[in-house]
Amino acid sequence: MTEYVDILAYCLLPNHFHLVIKVKDVIFQNDCIIENETEIGKIVSNQFRKMFVSYSMAINNQESRTGSLFNRPFKRLEITQQDYLEYAIFYVHYNPERHGLTENFKTYNYSSFIALCSQGPTKLKRDLVHEIFGSKKDFASYHNGMHYERTAIVIE
Repeated sequence: MTEYVDILAYCLLPNHFHLVIKVKDVIFQNDCIIENETEIGKIVSNQFRKMFVSYSMAINNQESRTGSLFNRPFKRLEITQQDYLEYAIFYVHYNPERHGLTENFKTYNYSSFIALCSQGPTKLKRDLVHEIFGSKKDFASYHNGMHYERTAIVIE
């Protein structure tokens, strides 16, 4: 998947998950360079579909169950504003605390927050995330404050 998207933030919760990704402007597929935004969108959507199908099949096999694992359709947003991107990354990290899964989202093991604050190896685009906020210090500072939940969300 990382050949098509950069992962900026994630959070895994018991009944849902959040991802903030940046779709790459150019991808390589079957020895071809693809730059058309619509074509790239179709390819990325298909890759996510394959991932969800594979995951569902594995869980159904493991749990001896059948049927859908995910509700349809999954929700996605196109983020075009800098301040909303910052908020979305914060929202993803704050989500486990918001849902009462932890008292402090900064210590939740199933989100990208800890990896984005560390120096350890990661597949996340840590430098890009820090750049989005201005710096690593600004990233941490933004996450130290509370932000009002945004309600003007446009779902595709």
